[in-house]
Amino acid sequence: MTHISRCCPCLFANGLGRFNCEQHGYDMQTFIIIKLLALLTIANGAPIIARLLLGERLSFPLDGYARFIDGRPLLGASKTVRGLVCSVVATSIVAPLVGMWLSTGIVV
Repeated sequence: MTHISRCCPCLFANGLGRFNCEQHGYDMQTFIIIKLLALLTIANGAPIIARLLLGERLSFPLDGYARFIDGRPLLGASKTVRGLVCSVVATSIVAPLVGMWLSTGIVV
C-alpha cells in the first residue's frame, strides 16, 4: 500500500489554503488538477460516445437552427442538446467518484 492511498496527517491545510506533504514530496493541488482534467475528458468524450450510441437521434442543434451572417450554424454543426445533456450528466456522475462535489461536475 502506497503512502498516497493512506490517510496522511500532513495533508491538513497549512494555513495558506494549500494541502501538501513536503515530507513525502507530493502536492494536493496536483491531485485536484488531475481530477479536473479527468472531468474535462469525460465532458468532452460524453457527446462523442452519445453520438456513437444514439446516431442522429436527439441531435437537436443547441442554437435552434439559427444562422450567422454567412449562413453557417451559429454555434457550429456539432453542438447539440444531446451533447450538452450527456456532458452534464456524465460529469455529475463521475465527479463524486473522483472525490469532488456534484456541483463541480455540473459546472465542468
